[in-house]
Amino acid sequence: MTDEPVHSALLAESIKRASLVWVTVPGRAAIAVWQVTHEAVPHIVVGLDGDEEATEQRVPGLLGAGEVVVTARSKDTGGLLVAFVATPQVIGPGAEGYEAAATALQAARLNGPDAASTLASWRDRAHIVRLVPTGRVVEDALAPSTHSRATAPVVTAATTAPRPPWVLGRRAGKRSLLGKD
Repeated sequence: MTDEPVHSALLAESIKRASLVWVTVPGRAAIAVWQVTHEAVPHIVVGLDGDEEATEQRVPGLLGAGEVVVTARSKDTGGLLVAFVATPQVIGPGAEGYEAAATALQAARLNGPDAASTLASWRDRAHIVRLVPTGRVVEDALAPSTHSRATAPVVTAATTAPRPPWVLGRRAGKRSLLGKD
């Protein structure tokens, strides 16, 4: 295909510039996650499944998924740049590339405590996940999909306030500034 170099260049440039991507696990809604591009591949930090006290972002089903769809949007307009298929790979502590990826993620984290405690917390209570592109582009800005990316509203018992009751004696219209009619 002649546009393969265009897709790979678009993919590389869009993930390099994006600090936030949308990850869609099959059968679930897309979730926005912050990411850092390290060695031309997006890396994210996710909390352990079932850890209620985890402070890291959660992406349910990510670790068990064989493939996910990663969507990068433009920082300027918010429009779609590229959506591609990626394989999530967990990088464990002590594995090759773990320290470099953890340091890059820690440097980009905006609201973290000091570096030592953040890295120690990630070793014990989080996973660093590398989202390796498979080369398949689902859609891009030049050939966008025709389906809506809107999600259905969450079902809730909440409602809007009813119309206020009619009150006898309330004046209709404007009141004068001086209090005289």
